[in-house]
Amino acid sequence: MRPRRLVWNPPDASGPRRSLRDYAIVYAGLAVVVAIFGIATGSAVGSTVVIAAFVFVVATAWTGWRLRRTRPEDGQGR
Repeated sequence: MRPRRLVWNPPDASGPRRSLRDYAIVYAGLAVVVAIFGIATGSAVGSTVVIAAFVFVVATAWTGWRLRRTRPEDGQGR
């Protein structure tokens, strides 16, 4: 009887398919935390919501730029 061999296939190196969406969900949650903190400390609701939206947009744009920059193109990484 032949001994069985363990075959291990490494995960696909391309990364998660929806990584920007996942980051956007996390950043939306952080923006909500910023808004709640701002409102709880007595800041104006309007300015707090604008700041939270700004934090969300900047963080998501930065992550999108980073992911696009580090994504391998035609099998070549940067």
